[in-house]
Order: sequence, then C-alpha cells, then structure tokens
Amino acid sequence: DVPADGDRPEFSNTDDYAEIEECAKFFVKSFWMQGTTLGNLDLTGKQQSAILEEQKRDMGNRYGRLLGERKLKSSLIISRDDGGNINGCVGVEIAVANKQSCSVLSRDAGEQLLNSGLASLGGRQRGLIRKAPLTELASAVLAPDMGLIPVLSNLAV
Repeated sequence: DVPADGDRPEFSNTDDYAEIEECAKFFVKSFWMQGTTLGNLDLTGKQQSAILEEQKRDMGNRYGRLLGERKLKSSLIISRDDGGNINGCVGVEIAVANKQSCSVLSRDAGEQLLNSGLASLGGRQRGLIRKAPLTELASAVLAPDMGLIPVLSNLAV
C-alpha cells in the first residue's frame, strides 16, 4: 500500500545534538533491543544506559555540529511520522578506505591522512588543492591503495 500524501514520513538532516540524542534513544530501542539482527534483547537498565551513552558519543562525533569544517562529510537523516516521532534513521558518510584490504578507516584516521598528505605538499600546490573537491584532494594526497567510499551506518527502523 502506498501511503496517502498526509501519511508520508517527514525526513530531515540534522547536526543538532538534542536531535542526535533523541535519535540515539530510538536507535537503542529499535536496533539493540528490538532489532532484526540480534532479535529481541532483554537489556537491564544499566546495559541500556551504557549503550545509550555510547550511541550518543558515536553519533555526536559522526554527525554533530562542529566549529570547523570536516573534509569527510557526514549526515544523519531522520524519518518522523505525523506525530513527530522518529520512525527511522540512517547515517551517510564519506570515508577513506584501503582498497587492498577493503577496510574502512575511522573518521579521525581518514582526516589525519588527508591533512598530513596536504601538509606534505609544497606551498603553491597546497594552495591550489586545498579548495578543490574532495575527490581531487584525495587523488592528490592519498596513497594509490587508498580511496574514498560512501558508507551507510546507524540504520534503524
């Protein structure tokens, strides 16, 4: 069944920490406690709190508002029902990956590789590539076995 126009979910992209915390609570319930991957888990209050704190930390680091600008962009997309309740979320990120081992680097490691590669360039070359699109920057400063990939994370419905 296709929902009527008024019944379609509302989607938003957020970097607001209050919304990220709300999404983390939804994620704990929908993924950890009632998820299809692990089945229904009967978590104690202490376990729920520990997982919630880790989810808030992880989501805040990945999607939260920064004073500066990330080279490796990310977005947290939230779906809400007509009542404003979250009914789904997904994170979308650009990450640095090793093409040989198919391993994805953490955001910090990927940003550090890009920054150190940029710093190793001469002044003129660094000035030219600094404002270039990310794909050009990555091609100029990453080793041949490294590249950029899109990553979906924190998916829950």
